[in-house]
Amino acid sequence: AKSNAPRIRDDLSQAGRAEMAARQRLGRKMLHKASHKDSVINSTQFGFGRIETLPMLPQQDEAKNILNSLANDPGVLSCMAKHKWSVGCLAELFPEGKVGQSAVCVMGLNQNKGQKILLRLRTDDLKGFRKMLSIRKVLFH
Repeated sequence: AKSNAPRIRDDLSQAGRAEMAARQRLGRKMLHKASHKDSVINSTQFGFGRIETLPMLPQQDEAKNILNSLANDPGVLSCMAKHKWSVGCLAELFPEGKVGQSAVCVMGLNQNKGQKILLRLRTDDLKGFRKMLSIRKVLFH
């Protein structure tokens, strides 16, 4: 690789730079709006009704904390308010199958058109938890 090769962002035209600046302003505006309590929509109107963990697995407190942080995430709440979504239950999904190996490996499940959303929080060996970012991506998907 050439060390003096120009980066893609350096090659943008004036219109491209203006578009990128507009996107950055919009992103900052949305972040500012989501970070203020006044802009967060009432969670009883749009959000999750209750949280459920799997009772037969260890570290239920940790699983409940993960689900609570997802349910109260400003980005998730903002998306749900934008689409006017209300979900009855956010729950933990039992990690059946091996990720990347098994023919069937479900990372998340939407039951009854949003009545209940189940997320795979734990690793295949049940000894730990998946990264928060990957769980969040599944929720947004």
